[in-house]
Amino acid sequence: MSSRFTARYPFARDGAPHLQTVVSVGEGSLHVGSGLLSFLVDSGAAVTTIGYGDRIRLGLATDYQFTERRKLGGIGGEQYYGVMDGVLAILGVHAERESSITAAVRVHVAESQDNNFTLLGRDVLYRFQTTLVNGLVTLEALDTQLGRSPNLSV
Repeated sequence: MSSRFTARYPFARDGAPHLQTVVSVGEGSLHVGSGLLSFLVDSGAAVTTIGYGDRIRLGLATDYQFTERRKLGGIGGEQYYGVMDGVLAILGVHAERESSITAAVRVHVAESQDNNFTLLGRDVLYRFQTTLVNGLVTLEALDTQLGRSPNLSV
């Protein structure tokens, strides 16, 4: 199965590739928050993260007690994140129509105000062949026979 999808708003003012994404997060059957966020496409990030400012935009209270926490390290040092179930609906175009492509993912939500990076990491990017050509990010679902499960709906 192959499905070509082109992101609708792929770039921020700084020229870095971003994808406009509707996010819904929760723990188990409890829905915690949802909203429209801009994710920086970051092939250097192992996991998808939601920065502190975007956490507030999703409605996650600053005193929210995560049932699962994880310490992650990167160029900026180590930070603690709450880990939640999430569904990302990346906005774009499929077959010349406005559409979205969805991916279920474990989202890492920043606990500290010092962390304001909302990143689309390899945990999502590896589900697709991702190309950047002429200012457009194109995601194409990988064949499930390759050992990856795209979790797509287009």
